Amino acid sequence: MLIEKLIFNMLAFSLFIIIFAKLIKRNDTTYVIILGIEALGIAVNFIEIIIRSNIRNIL
Repeated sequence: MLIEKLIFNMLAFSLFIIIFAKLIKRNDTTYVIILGIEALGIAVNFIEIIIRSNIRNIL
């Protein structure tokens, strides 16, 4: 289950980068807040995966 979450988060991060790059090329800043919230969510998911894997290794 950990590997599936890691793969999903990597796909979400890559899609985020693609969308961010396209919006920056268009110079469209209307979605900056939404993209910031999305980046925060992806970062929280990565932190959750790291913490859970470390807890499993400790226990």
